[in-house]
This record gives sequence, structure tokens and C-alpha cells, in this order.
Amino acid sequence: MRGPSGSAGDGRAAPNAQLLATGSGSARICTAVPALVDTNVLVYRFDPRFPGKQEIATALLRRGLVDDEIRVPHQAVAEFIAAAAP
Repeated sequence: MRGPSGSAGDGRAAPNAQLLATGSGSARICTAVPALVDTNVLVYRFDPRFPGKQEIATALLRRGLVDDEIRVPHQAVAEFIAAAAP
């Protein structure tokens, strides 16, 4: 009689479970995920005191938005507003 997990009850895994657990191959599975923008990138984008960092932040945001590779989290927006407010 098999238990709820499909095992025979004697510590041995069911034959299908062994195949799933030991399967290997040369295929790779990759999932591309967008990057999250840090608050500092938003601050540097609008801070004229650091023109080099402002240029890098602008390019990063533009490229990320065009390529749909970045996301701006709610927390970063809230922190940016707090940091940029007079």
C-alpha cells in the first residue's frame, strides 16, 4: 500500500519520483527578470551637483525603460519623494 506521498511506506521513493529527482541533461533553463531601480539612481538622475552620475543614471533609466528591463518599486518612489522634497 502506498502512503500519501506516493512512497511504498518503507522509505523507498516511488519509481517516478526517482526519475524526477535524478534526471539531468545539458539543457539550461533561464528566466530573465527585470532589475529593480534603487532610490539612489532616481536621486542622481535629478541632482545637478553630480553631472557624471546624473548622466549615468539618465542613460541607465532610458535604456532600461526602452528595453523593458527595469522596474521602479513603490518604495523607491516614496524614498525619492522624501529625499527630493525641500
